[in-house]
Amino acid sequence: MESQIAVLRQEVERLLEQDRESIELLKTIPSINTLMAVKMLAEMRAKVEETFGNPKRLAKWTGICPGNNESGGKKMSGCTTHGNKYLKSLLVEAAWTATRTKGTYLRAKYDSMAGRKGLKRALLIIGHKILNAAYIVLTARLSYMAYSVEEFEKRRNQKRITHLQNELKGLGVSV
Repeated sequence: MESQIAVLRQEVERLLEQDRESIELLKTIPSINTLMAVKMLAEMRAKVEETFGNPKRLAKWTGICPGNNESGGKKMSGCTTHGNKYLKSLLVEAAWTATRTKGTYLRAKYDSMAGRKGLKRALLIIGHKILNAAYIVLTARLSYMAYSVEEFEKRRNQKRITHLQNELKGLGVSV
């Protein structure tokens, strides 16, 4: 039995050798370990740019694309599509892991979204961010580089200041 397991392990390692670089690049994303990277590559295929063309198509195929259905000012269901249930569950699992690591961009984004959108929708948003990062990492062949939490807060505060200034201008107040 032990010899059969050793033979199977060697066969798996041999098969993974051709995707070793992609696996190592995916592991640079927070919350992605070797097993999760292998599963993601198995579902997405290594040549994501040729297969999907852009991250929006990949997100739509996965079923993690945010829904937005509005007609006549009435908001309808914003449910996500079914998509690839295996990759979707992997991304939600990775999102759970990412939200438990302190001092990362993904945790800060989750904290800012969870209050407004709810916990589960915020997890889908983080999963979407991880999927976009995986697409960029695999197509550009660069390791993952995220914003720091301080940089994220600074950008969010700057957007809020700009929004409030525009709102004041609309009311006729000069700033």
